[in-house]
Amino acid sequence: MKFTLSLLVALIAISAYFIINTKEDAEPSSARLQPTKTESPNQAELLADKTLANNESSPQSAEDEENEDADSLPEQQEEQSVHLPDTTQPEITEPETPINFSLDQSTQFMIQGHASNEANRMNFKSELLPSNEVFLSIQLNQDKTENIELKAYFDLANFTMQLDGGNSVLNKKHKQLLKQTVEQLKSSFWEQYVEYDIPEHALMLTQMASYWSVSPEGFVHEKREIISR
Repeated sequence: MKFTLSLLVALIAISAYFIINTKEDAEPSSARLQPTKTESPNQAELLADKTLANNESSPQSAEDEENEDADSLPEQQEEQSVHLPDTTQPEITEPETPINFSLDQSTQFMIQGHASNEANRMNFKSELLPSNEVFLSIQLNQDKTENIELKAYFDLANFTMQLDGGNSVLNKKHKQLLKQTVEQLKSSFWEQYVEYDIPEHALMLTQMASYWSVSPEGFVHEKREIISR
């Protein structure tokens, strides 16, 4: 009986001890779990600050827009000036005069023919020698008293070329007839040698006639020799 009473008293004391400790531990926990209140800024104050910031930045933004408009004005003026219509007069070119062309002879060793228009007459000749040399000449007659002869010699084996224009000067009508004759020669050679290589004397004739047709105005065709090393 005494043991039971003593055990009961001990249990009551232990229970009281745990209750007291549990209460003390619970109070700090509840304090920690309770959210802390933070002072939030007044909405009116935030709106006032935002309005003040906008008012302070507005003059600068307006000034920046004015500066951007002023900077873009020269670019707009430049774009407008670029798209102005072109009022320059186009260059007027004289129409080409039709020519009479005749290829009288075209073999593996000799080419001869003539061409003419209302202002000029031209005779051409190109010969290929067995020694792999080419002689060619072009005679131009514009007036009864005028006779221009352009001559060329090619040593294909030794890469030597001689040109002799007799110190002549070609005018626009001379060069126009040369250009038209070149087109006729090319067409004839392509048709004749469709299955073969065009021979050297035919190539030299077309190349030299084309070279003389684009000579600068007032150019004096002197005699000269060119050696390719």
